[in-house]
Amino acid sequence: MWALDSLFVAPKWGMAISRPIDEAPSPTRVTAGTEPVRLPTGPDRPEMVGYLTRPSGPGPFPAVVLLHGCGGMRSNEVLWRAFFTNLGFVTLAVDSLRPRGLGQICKGTGLVTSAMRAADAFAALDYLADQPYVRPDRIMVMGFSHGGGIALDVVTAFRIDARPADAPRFNASVALYPSCSYVRRQMAEYRAPVLVLVGEADDWTPADACRQLAERHPELITLKTYPGALHAFDVLEWKPTFLPDAVNRHSPTGKGASVGGNLAAAWLAYADIWRFLHQRGIIGGVSDQPSANRNHRVHRAVAVPSLQTCTA
Repeated sequence: MWALDSLFVAPKWGMAISRPIDEAPSPTRVTAGTEPVRLPTGPDRPEMVGYLTRPSGPGPFPAVVLLHGCGGMRSNEVLWRAFFTNLGFVTLAVDSLRPRGLGQICKGTGLVTSAMRAADAFAALDYLADQPYVRPDRIMVMGFSHGGGIALDVVTAFRIDARPADAPRFNASVALYPSCSYVRRQMAEYRAPVLVLVGEADDWTPADACRQLAERHPELITLKTYPGALHAFDVLEWKPTFLPDAVNRHSPTGKGASVGGNLAAAWLAYADIWRFLHQRGIIGGVSDQPSANRNHRVHRAVAVPSLQTCTA
């Protein structure tokens, strides 16, 4: 057992300095209680690796698939695994880069396309749906930056309709600072509730595009923005930094983006996600009753976890 607050590192605020992407915070370590699992292979996809964390008890539990950003798996995923484990979720973090021999794709995403990453997400979904300790009707997806865009895509008709009609579906999506400006995402038909979280000071995936997305789909997409927060606001050890070699379609030069952790925004995000899960009936309340054809035990979360009490 370890306390979530022991993982928080307050960022050192100050003027942003330029730093190459390769000097980003080091990738997350696999923590105690997390085990590597091999995901199903597919056409043109190597054997993928995911990192699985389970709550104590037999379940069945709701579950969440975590999709990293262009820099690979980072320390923020440790925090989010703790958050969801405390709420009684199984978590499965997918590594889409190292099995393909890559460390990052921030300088050019063509090496790992959106279609490839969507296939990775669906492989994780299929794996979880087959586990006896997981509720197949309560599997959501959460992504960060590039992975946040994929978290949007995999709950759209564009991606879902390409799968077998009886294949499992994600029942909700949370996208942290995704790229919302692509026409495909703006005009898509969304088939599950979505929560988008982005900083108002984000110059890599601007909040305005996500605001337009939410306005186009008010019945399913909820947007929360955080004043003063940069891209990657939940990577708390990352002080405000400018990445000069990051590909940025919103920059006049096509390159360069600001990133940095923000403890206040991260804590608001925890509360907003918890509220979203309850309001959409994903956890707690009458709407979390088990399906009629399964003998499920109901898991109920009763309070927003504090930094002192959230453990995993």
